[in-house]
Amino acid sequence: MGAKMFVALGLLFVFLVYPAFAQLFPVPQCPNILRIASVSDVSINQWLTPYDVAISKLPKTTTVTLVTGQRLTVNLTWLSITDPQFPEFKYNPATAASTPSYKATARVEIPKSICSAEVKISANLSLASPVLPGIFSNAGIYPDGRTLKITDRTMFNLSGTYKTVSLYYGGLSRSYHYYVPPTYNPSKAVPLVIVLHGAGSCGLGELLVVDDFAKKYGFIAVAPDGYNYVWLRTRDVSFISKIIDDMKASFNISKVYVAGISNGGMMASYLLYDLYNKIDAVGVISGPAALESLASSSAPPKPMNIVVTAGTDERLSTGGNMNSHISARNAVSYLVLRLNCNPTPATQYWPSTAEDRTYVTKYEYSGCRNNAKVVYFEIGNGGHAWPGGLQYLIPSAIGWVTKHVNAWDDCLMPYFK
Repeated sequence: MGAKMFVALGLLFVFLVYPAFAQLFPVPQCPNILRIASVSDVSINQWLTPYDVAISKLPKTTTVTLVTGQRLTVNLTWLSITDPQFPEFKYNPATAASTPSYKATARVEIPKSICSAEVKISANLSLASPVLPGIFSNAGIYPDGRTLKITDRTMFNLSGTYKTVSLYYGGLSRSYHYYVPPTYNPSKAVPLVIVLHGAGSCGLGELLVVDDFAKKYGFIAVAPDGYNYVWLRTRDVSFISKIIDDMKASFNISKVYVAGISNGGMMASYLLYDLYNKIDAVGVISGPAALESLASSSAPPKPMNIVVTAGTDERLSTGGNMNSHISARNAVSYLVLRLNCNPTPATQYWPSTAEDRTYVTKYEYSGCRNNAKVVYFEIGNGGHAWPGGLQYLIPSAIGWVTKHVNAWDDCLMPYFK
């Protein structure tokens, strides 16, 4: 009986257990090779590092140990640099990712007399830098370490006027930056658009993009700096109010619009309620939590156009879904109810494509008090970013940036009027 049990257990191992071990420890393609030494992870301490420069930073060789004990130094040919979670996302020098890093894959060039099969090896590659350029003095966007300045004509190179204003306000040193397009004529009033950056970013990072749209649409763009690059309701409502007063004293302003992303979107939500007498429309980009709280518990805001965008897969470095679209849906539902809007929205849909895995649904609620509209762009598979903007972190860190719609052309400017 014992012998039979032994045989049965042996057969059980052969048919059930051994295949599992074989999957964990597969027979190597190259039986003459005992091991291939791993390569070290690489960190590049510069933003905007081109692909070929990133490749050059990776190890050129590794060591192969043969079953005979002999060690060979072999060359590595690096084939690709991709997001480990989304391999189809190739290396982009504009991404400032540090967590998680890219995965670089190389071909190990082993003499055919030892192994004829292709063997690959990988390494982690990260770019250490701030989320957007120009925040810290030791982490500039240029290879020589310079920080972003508004006087740098290689970046702020449009015709028109750029200016940085520094002031002492509320007991703190504050600053804001603005751009006046060349079409501005003091005899004709133009809109003022205030753009609020996300936490950890800066005003210049926003002005670097919005100046193109300011020139295109003819508005004056202002991009303030949050104190320590963060916005607080208790501190910054009065600061932004002062910016509006100062800009109106210097320029012929028709209306004032506010758009913000993430923490800046939260600040824009506070301005909707706290500075309603000075602003005429609000855009909340990937930051609807504060708007949800305000819309559910506060008195109805002043009727004005309110635009909200949110992705269904927003992440923020941790890789976990932030569920921003749930907050956005709730906020929009409360606003539609409190502003007496038509509860049946007009809709528009952009499907996913081979080039863009995101899909976008626009819900436009009209008929609100004072002829205002509440508009929601839900970005399926979308990440924590400006629609149509920069993929500033790899998708496993923030999610995907949609290219189907552009925040300025499609989401904001049609309602900033």
